[in-house]
Amino acid sequence: MSPYEIKIVFLYLISIRDALKGVNGQIKSTYHTKEHMGLTTWADVPDDKVLCYLLERQLQEITTNISVKFEIEVWYNRESLGQDLKKEKCTADIVNEFRERQAADTMENRVLGSFKKMDTQITQIIKYMAAHFQEDLSLPVLAEIYHFSSVYLSRYIKKETGYSFVDPLMCIRLLHALKLLEENQLRVQLVCEQSGFRDQRYFSQIFKRMLGCKPIEYKKNRLLQKNYTLLELLEMKSGLKE
Repeated sequence: MSPYEIKIVFLYLISIRDALKGVNGQIKSTYHTKEHMGLTTWADVPDDKVLCYLLERQLQEITTNISVKFEIEVWYNRESLGQDLKKEKCTADIVNEFRERQAADTMENRVLGSFKKMDTQITQIIKYMAAHFQEDLSLPVLAEIYHFSSVYLSRYIKKETGYSFVDPLMCIRLLHALKLLEENQLRVQLVCEQSGFRDQRYFSQIFKRMLGCKPIEYKKNRLLQKNYTLLELLEMKSGLKE
């Protein structure tokens, strides 16, 4: 039996022993006092209570022996156990790093990473677009939120990003759609809806024009899938206009 298996058995027996201690504590408080007073003897204790008492004492001896054996096993296997612990720590570090990267790989971070040296106001606007792309977001709605006129906001976004309002929004939605298609969990219709596209026909058309394949083909064929950036999609979108 390995040290880990010994430890599991040991902890299991300890839990049983502790449970029996609780029962026996009640037995002793009731019968032991009466015995000293000469009112009763242990013969008056029900058989199941006596059994609990005997089991506790037996388990006490077993767990003590197991504890000693476990310590001996750990001592003789301390080098291999140390290596195992290092492996576990290494695995934990890898998992933590993966989780940190996954948390950082939010739509907001992916979008902001595509635009550099923007002023604070436009950064907040782009962040809002990245967080609310699934909603019915339009230029007038965004202008009202940030207290700009639609005309001014359109020029402002164009000046700071180099793109008109509709292009970043559409490409943010497409970026999310690509992620959902790669996960291969949802039907194309649901991918379309959850990515903020209201018209599946338009979604399929723009997808085919930009990526050269249909959404269903991209979903099923791993060779077509690529970790696109927002800038790559924006450049592809701009190329359609030329």
